[in-house]
Amino acid sequence: PSVRWNNSLSNWEIVESQLLEIGDIVKIVENQVIPADLLILCCSNLTKIAYIETATLDGEKNNKPRQCITQIFDSLKSINECVRLRGTI
Repeated sequence: PSVRWNNSLSNWEIVESQLLEIGDIVKIVENQVIPADLLILCCSNLTKIAYIETATLDGEKNNKPRQCITQIFDSLKSINECVRLRGTI
């Protein structure tokens, strides 16, 4: 299961990973298997770097650093700011 933001209820909800859709805001916690391709908007590390293990993709067990998008990381202070993000694919 995954945890995504439900805009209608203004709350996090637990859903099956196959129900995730493009544009969903997904909360990932330490040691969780990431259910899909995701863009890292922010993380709890003030260096703006999240460490991701990609063993299921490439067999490598070491953690790879992935940097959050600096402009987004610096502007997001709450979930309310996250849900106001708009973009084009």
